[in-house]
Amino acid sequence: MQQQDLWKEEANQLKKDLATRQKQVIKREVEVRLPGQTPSQNKGQAPKHPQKNDTKSNDFLRRQLGL
Repeated sequence: MQQQDLWKEEANQLKKDLATRQKQVIKREVEVRLPGQTPSQNKGQAPKHPQKNDTKSNDFLRRQLGL
């Protein structure tokens, strides 16, 4: 019985410690973008990756899609 009493005391101490422990909340802030709206920061700026009008790649992609 001595071992069981010791386990109960340790369990109660652990419950007490966990109850008083500060809870840590991690926030993940994500910018919500709706279709058709651009952020005001990017207005007037050139796109980072301009589209290439390469006819070879355009024809290749159209063939891949079956167009």
